[in-house]
Amino acid sequence: MFKCCSGNSEDINNGELTHAEKRADSNNATSAEEKNNSKDKQRSRDIIKEKNYEEDQHLKAKSNSEELKKDESTADQSSAQVIKKQQQQQIEQASAQPLDHKDSKIHQQSNRQQKQQSSAQQYADEEVKEDDHTKNNRREEKLQQQQSFQSQQNNNLIIQQKEERRRIMLEKAPILEIKLVEGNGLKNKEILKVNAMGLVNSQREDCEDHYVYFGSAAEMNGKIVNDVICQKEDQFAEQHFYIRYDKYKNCYFLKDLGLGTGTFLRVSNSQHSQLRNGQIIIFGENQMVIGITHGKNKDKDEFKSSNAPLMIGRTDKCKVKFTDTSLSRYQCILDFIDDKWLIRDGDGTKGSTNGTWIFAEEEVKLEGTEAIIKAGLSIFKIDMVN
Repeated sequence: MFKCCSGNSEDINNGELTHAEKRADSNNATSAEEKNNSKDKQRSRDIIKEKNYEEDQHLKAKSNSEELKKDESTADQSSAQVIKKQQQQQIEQASAQPLDHKDSKIHQQSNRQQKQQSSAQQYADEEVKEDDHTKNNRREEKLQQQQSFQSQQNNNLIIQQKEERRRIMLEKAPILEIKLVEGNGLKNKEILKVNAMGLVNSQREDCEDHYVYFGSAAEMNGKIVNDVICQKEDQFAEQHFYIRYDKYKNCYFLKDLGLGTGTFLRVSNSQHSQLRNGQIIIFGENQMVIGITHGKNKDKDEFKSSNAPLMIGRTDKCKVKFTDTSLSRYQCILDFIDDKWLIRDGDGTKGSTNGTWIFAEEEVKLEGTEAIIKAGLSIFKIDMVN
């Protein structure tokens, strides 16, 4: 069975036109694709042509470069040939010249070469010498710096040690306080202070040498020589006596300088003072020289140690008697203890009126807590303060 469908003719015609258009579009698409393919092929051919052209240009440039090199080589060879010909001509000309002239020229050339070599060698030697000299200078400078540094360290160490010894000495040594008790020996009767180094606030050069000098001279040969300036009118010499501190024995000594009327230390009545051979003892207007011997008695004024103690004075009880009224009844006592001759002022309990004095011709030790010194017409009292 089949079934027939009916419709309008316009609808049929419209359907047919539609199919025709479709075919036309299909044909148009095919034609466009062919055109595109043709363009791609043409582009490929153009690219190949460009590559071939570039290769040709490269080959031409390479060929030109090789030709230039050949030309340059040829030119160099030509130039070398020209130079060689010139040298040969010079040699021929030199050969054609007289022998003396040629020898002279060769000699001059040799001299120039020798001078140049000598100058070069001299310059090299000078450079080497300069380098060696510079090195030596640097080495010497470094050595000097090291020596200077070491010397400075040593100096600092010496100063520190000296300051430490000074400090210990000042702490250990007693201080002397000296004042004028009779006479006009000093302008200002202030108390003088002496320590182990010397007079405090002294103006003398090298005043810390453990010495204190007394005298009337302010200066000698343009130099201050005395720590304590005394009055010349009071019978003081330019340099009369000194007091010295002994750092090993930790004590002070007195000594007359032999330029004036003498310096005397008063004998204490509270303790003995040791006598030395040749010492001079003064009491009143009398002087007694001590002579210590170890032989037999040959003189009536000699005494044995077995005669000790010996009393000296005006009374009949004294073994050594004087009639001088300036002496006390019991002026002093000489005793022999521990193999030493000793002296003490007075009778052992009370001192004499005018004192017993030891002439400080040699150094005399200042003992006890106080001492009395007579120099010129002045008398000084010394107190020892620990």
